[in-house]
Amino acid sequence: MCLKLSYRVSYLKLPIVIPWASLAMQFGSDYAQMKNFKAAFLDALRKVHIVYTAANFETSEHGLIIKPSLTHIGRMATNGLR
Repeated sequence: MCLKLSYRVSYLKLPIVIPWASLAMQFGSDYAQMKNFKAAFLDALRKVHIVYTAANFETSEHGLIIKPSLTHIGRMATNGLR
């Protein structure tokens, strides 16, 4: 989940809502009930935020709101080389 989150936030210009149903389709195939998926997803999201503190997000009844953020890995210096 961290990779997908970091990929999106580095390109965002405005906040975006990812609906719970979309998140469940991608990450929640093991859960029969949405409430169980949400609980597990929110637990995993708390863990992600421990290691990716620059992630700017919040949750709502509609889904995960991700906002423009720095990536969890800085850009590599090119020293003028390509």
